[in-house]
Amino acid sequence: MYLLTDNIDDDVKLKLVELGQACSYLNMPHMVINGAVLVTVKEILGHKTMAMTLPYAHLSSSY
Repeated sequence: MYLLTDNIDDDVKLKLVELGQACSYLNMPHMVINGAVLVTVKEILGHKTMAMTLPYAHLSSSY
């Protein structure tokens, strides 16, 4: 199977991963404000502990 990233340099792949992470972190506050469950946010962001996700809690009306 051919992947789009097969012919991309490792440095470029790293930048794409960083860009994806940046987009996730920019969108998470909006998701929490609109009712996303913090456990889901934790999983999407790849946080190992809930303590890493708790700073988003103040944005939610249910926490």
